[in-house]
Amino acid sequence: EAAYDDALGVTAAFNKNLLRNVNQLLQSDFDVRQWRHVALFNDAQSRIEMHLLCLRDISFQVAGTGFVMRAGESIHTENSHKYDLRGLRLLLRAGSWTPIADFSDPNQWFTLVLAEAAPLFAAP
Repeated sequence: EAAYDDALGVTAAFNKNLLRNVNQLLQSDFDVRQWRHVALFNDAQSRIEMHLLCLRDISFQVAGTGFVMRAGESIHTENSHKYDLRGLRLLLRAGSWTPIADFSDPNQWFTLVLAEAAPLFAAP
């Protein structure tokens, strides 16, 4: 979780920038100061979830439609899925990729997999 909620606030700023972009692109009126970045690990889904937590009861508009959120409610903004090596290899093969090699840190917390795309076949 610390990698997705870093002490410098880089990830929080990135997540809150979503609201700034919605304000600009969809003529909304989010007050970014009323939201807090939250990152948590969802063990059942094996993923990091990022949310923007509403700090107080607010109302806002997006593209001319009004919305209301209560303090403590959140907007689920991102999922970062985590796979073990076996699951990752199965996922790659399902997408027509062939795992060639993998490289892990000493604790095997992180793995980089080199994979090759299946060749495209042209019709005769």
